[in-house]
Amino acid sequence: MTLVFGYGSNMDDAQMDMRCPDRVKVGNAVLRGHRLIFPRLSNRRECGVSSVEPADGHDVWGVVHRLNAVDLESLDRSEGYRADRSAERNGYNRVPITVEIGGVLVAVETYVAVATPNPPAPNAMYLAHIRDGARQHGLPEDYQEFLAGLVF
Repeated sequence: MTLVFGYGSNMDDAQMDMRCPDRVKVGNAVLRGHRLIFPRLSNRRECGVSSVEPADGHDVWGVVHRLNAVDLESLDRSEGYRADRSAERNGYNRVPITVEIGGVLVAVETYVAVATPNPPAPNAMYLAHIRDGARQHGLPEDYQEFLAGLVF
């Protein structure tokens, strides 16, 4: 079993039901000292997609799920991650991070995007996945307001 922090569209239950049907929610979590960015073009979605980067004074909220090997493999495929190739050839890389769940530090993994040149803004459909996930999991109201205010 692997703990994975989803902060972008991987918070949306409808999307995760397709990608990881056997996942178990561990809890809402916050990644301190990071901010949400959109550094990558997704050809499938035809828009910019999310990632996180270190940034003092910023926090990224999300959801931690426990994934079995089959669901983790499915999510790796969806994120364009393969451990057997160089990091720059992946769409996202799965990396270890530490998040807080209820004030407790927990070691997890998350996906960090490999940036593409001149990525476009996220589209309304992609932002809806993120906002829907934040609402579905009851993330803090101020974070939901931040997400609602994202305009590109």
